[in-house]
Order: sequence, then structure tokens, then C-alpha cells
Amino acid sequence: MKKTFILTLVAMLMIFTFNFQGVAFASGNPTISADKVSGSSGNTVSVDITIENNPSVVLANISFGWDSDLLVLTDVTRGTALTDNTVTFVQSQSYSDNPFSAFWVSTSTTNITDNGTLLTLSFTINENAELGAYSEITLSYEEGDMLDVDLVPVDFEISNGKITVAEPKVYHTVTFVDELTTETISTVTVEHGKDATLPTPPEHEGFTFTGWSLDGKNITEDTTIMALYESNYIEGDSNGDGVVNTGDAVLILRAIIGGATLNEVQKLAADMNSDGVINTGDAVAILQAVVSKSRTVESLLISNRQTA
Repeated sequence: MKKTFILTLVAMLMIFTFNFQGVAFASGNPTISADKVSGSSGNTVSVDITIENNPSVVLANISFGWDSDLLVLTDVTRGTALTDNTVTFVQSQSYSDNPFSAFWVSTSTTNITDNGTLLTLSFTINENAELGAYSEITLSYEEGDMLDVDLVPVDFEISNGKITVAEPKVYHTVTFVDELTTETISTVTVEHGKDATLPTPPEHEGFTFTGWSLDGKNITEDTTIMALYESNYIEGDSNGDGVVNTGDAVLILRAIIGGATLNEVQKLAADMNSDGVINTGDAVAILQAVVSKSRTVESLLISNRQTA
């Protein structure tokens, strides 16, 4: 009785206030469908109800059914289709209603050809459900439940959905670490056997990023992936001329007394003992390296002379 009253009211509104216009039909068969998804016992899964190839609907009344022994409806969320300000939406008062009904009616005088998600239904799977058990998500409507702007019934193909009980999904933590600072760049959660998306590596002055320690493919356990770098400077070459000599030691000594300023790359090159501080010890280390190199060259020259 209530349904007949609503349909009569809508028809009267349309007859007395609408300027009838022709209906422009969308290509393809009008279809209302539900997702086929899986989930583990005790968990919540979502099923999207979508409308495709909508030729024009200003009134829609759809019912949804499921196996109450396997599933409990916990939430219903409207999608993006049939949501303009001319549409009034009404649904069953209780999520325990099975079948559950949803009703859309519009006062628009023009075609509404929205496609996309009508509703998202969220279900909790019975915690005692056996693997492989399933429930169809059935969709149905009666004659006259789907009308276009001219109050002409519109036929939609129905594609029922399905929820299947599956093994619980396993996830792993992938941690991306900066090789130079040992700081965490980011952390992501990846489903077992899936790939991790590599983040953008940090930039460091004086270093070039050379790649990741792992490619992030087929993650099967908690994994740490390192951002790798190579230096763009020569150790000891504080003046950046490509040669380590006494001039580099002199520059360091000048910088220590405030007579010169080193940029970040020069500081990295000058820090011979890698203690993060530029001091006379670094200058001495450079001089020792220069002397050692000179002695090696001199020994080679003497050896060559003797051989000759």
C-alpha cells in the first residue's frame, strides 16, 4: 500500500509539473551489478552496487538479499550515482531487514543518466564460517520499480554479487632506510606475495643515489630495503681540484682559524677520520697520505732505475 502511494504521488508530481522530454538512451545494456569479493571469517568486507549504461532513471527501488547465517549487514553507504540535489533517498530502517531495500526518487525534469556506485554494502562474515562457504548478494526489483523521466519502465539486467570465505590475508612490513643517515624513510604494509612501491629517495649533497638494495618484488616476510649512495668527492680533496696534496691540508688549516669557509661537500672530503668535525687531525692525515704516496712513487722510480 505504501509503495503504491509513493508511486502515485511521484506520477502526479511529474504529470502536473514536468515538461516531458525524450529519453536519450545510453549505449549498451542497462545493468545493475554487485561485486564478487572474498574475506576471512570474522572480518568485514564491502560490496559495491553499481549502475552501468543508465538510459535515464528518476525512480529506482532495489532490494538486496544474502545468507543471514553467513553474513551480517553492518553498514550501507551511498555512492556517487543518483546523488544530485533533486534526488530523495530512503532505505530500510534496520540493517537486519533481509532483503534490504533502497529507494531513489528525483523531481528532475531532465534525464538522470548517472553511472557508477549506487551503494556500498558492508558485511561481517560469521566467525565460524568454513573456508569456501559463500553467499550470493542478490539484487531484484519489481515491474514499475525503475522509471524514466516519462514514467516509462526501464529494464535493467541484474548481475548478482558473491562473498566467499577465504584464508585470512597475510601482510608484511617493508621498511625503507637511508644508508647514509640510517634513518627510516618510510614504512608500508604489503600483502604477502605482492610488490612494495618504492618511495622517492632522499637527496644528499655530495652523494648520488645509485638504487635500492632490493627491488621490492614478491614480499614474503618483513623486509628492510636500503637506499644506496656513492660519494661525488675524493677523500682528502678539500679544495675539489681532483688531487689530494698539501694544498688541501693548508685549506683545512685556514678554515679552522676562520680564514676560509668550506661548503658541505668540501667538509665531507676534508673529514678524513669521519668524526663529523674538521680539525688539525684531518690536515695531518692528508699530509701523511701525501707523504706516503710520494714515498711510494719514489720507491717505484728507484726500482725502475735499478731494473733498467
